[in-house]
Amino acid sequence: MDKVIFLDFDGVLNALYYPKLLADHGQTWRDEFGVLFTPECLTQLRRIVDTTQAHIIISSSWKIPFQGETPEIALNSLKRLWITRQYPGQIDGATPNLTFQEILDMHCDGDFVCHKGFEIEQWLRQHPSCTSYAILDDEEIALPHHKAHFIKTNPMVGLCSKEANQVIALLQTHYN
Repeated sequence: MDKVIFLDFDGVLNALYYPKLLADHGQTWRDEFGVLFTPECLTQLRRIVDTTQAHIIISSSWKIPFQGETPEIALNSLKRLWITRQYPGQIDGATPNLTFQEILDMHCDGDFVCHKGFEIEQWLRQHPSCTSYAILDDEEIALPHHKAHFIKTNPMVGLCSKEANQVIALLQTHYN
């Protein structure tokens, strides 16, 4: 995988206004997988994937297994969600779920409260063929050396054209 998008869901594809808008109009706002994602945000993701051919790696908390599940079961459930809802691209994996001790053992600069940044770092260490990546999230999760790859969305509206353009430009530049 040479181009990768580390993708959060809530606040990126799931804009905060959208479920309430649907509910207020008596429309279905969730299905068996959870909250429906915002069409405008999915349009932008489709544009990114179609333009860059980037692989989608889930960094969202949606990848965390429920009690009794394995990470593989949780990931397969997300892949079913993606296919069932006919979302753009395909899910090619997820960042690992690291324990506190595993994060400490990484010897990496960063704030522990943004565990997602460490999980992205671990994934990158395990996939050295990744030459270009973008981190899409609505929270400040990037480790210091990932800041140039981080694009923050406004959780109220999610992924917009401006951020999509930034991701496309970033993924068309090859560097680690």
